[in-house]
Amino acid sequence: MERDILRVSTSSSEKTALRFWEIDSMFRCPVIGMCLTESEQIAILRKAGVPSKDKNSFEIHELLVASAGSENQLSFRIDHFLWKKFGEQASHIHSFDENDMLEHWREFYRKGDYLAIFWGVVTRPQLSDKAKYEIFGTVHMSMHKTTEKYARDRQRLVFLESCLTGQDEKIRMLGTSRRQLQKDYDDLACRAASLQSALDDELRKKISSARQPVVPPEEQRIQTDAENQRLRDALAEKTQRTDEFERLVAQLEKTVAQYAKALNSQKELQAKLRQETEYTIGILLNKTRCSENCPSFNLCRKRILIVGGIARMESQYRRIIEEGGGVLEYHEGNIKGGTRQLENSLRRADIVLCPVNCNSHAACSIVKNMGKKHKKPVHMLPNFSLSAITQALSI
Repeated sequence: MERDILRVSTSSSEKTALRFWEIDSMFRCPVIGMCLTESEQIAILRKAGVPSKDKNSFEIHELLVASAGSENQLSFRIDHFLWKKFGEQASHIHSFDENDMLEHWREFYRKGDYLAIFWGVVTRPQLSDKAKYEIFGTVHMSMHKTTEKYARDRQRLVFLESCLTGQDEKIRMLGTSRRQLQKDYDDLACRAASLQSALDDELRKKISSARQPVVPPEEQRIQTDAENQRLRDALAEKTQRTDEFERLVAQLEKTVAQYAKALNSQKELQAKLRQETEYTIGILLNKTRCSENCPSFNLCRKRILIVGGIARMESQYRRIIEEGGGVLEYHEGNIKGGTRQLENSLRRADIVLCPVNCNSHAACSIVKNMGKKHKKPVHMLPNFSLSAITQALSI
């Protein structure tokens, strides 16, 4: 029934728009990674009757990309979903000539709201190679920019988390101090109440004894005034100390409130950064997948270890490998200080190159044995020239 509905809803555009399995192979990976969220990909697999419970994000992505080779139940579901999601916005771009279409694409890409236009462009029939490579290049390079932004966001998140840890410790210490001050304040208040009660008792005794005088009235008055003054002085001192503690407690409460407000701001910022980072990671996981149709598939994101060679040519080795999309790790081949560093580098590598004309027999044997031990592909090169490196990697 869905197939019939799709045919009816797109019958007017069948002659002017490509289906998902008909688009250029270079666009299949970006379309799945950018135009479909992870939850949408899982929903499409579920509707197509394909289990996804035990598959990770990369396996789901690869399964959807692989379906684009022909019209099948899964590729049909993808096509149906994308036209339903973007068809209203994307279909009008097919009526533009190619130059206007490219201007339209550039404008929406600058704004950052380009997914619907991207779907419209890749489903346009008779798209020139020049236009294809401009669009693919723009999307491919955005992946690198996103990687840089993710690294900066990650550094900022780590910094804020360390600041938040420090703030939590300060608040904990302030809370401890506040509880101690509150306890001291309560003790002083209790002592002040006790003194006030004692003063009241003394006053009552003085009034009672005044009715039955045993000393001359003048002497009794002098004694009473002196005692009252002493008690007033003691009460004033306690009252002053109580007021000082009250001011200190109020100041601490204000400080704690300020720290609590700052803590809440930091937590909100941390939550926002964590949300942005998770979103960025999701995009990176989808955008950085590379298939056999990628122009840089041979080296894309692969770590290449060169053992030996000429140290002064390291920059040239790095240039040809990074231009092919790979990452260079260089080891001079010196094993007099031990092989631990060499083994650590080999374990991280995806491909190992070892020129035999500038490494000792022992070093070559160690590299071969380590490659077998860690199941890494090792290529023994006749020399250290750039052409030998290029030929071995087939860049």
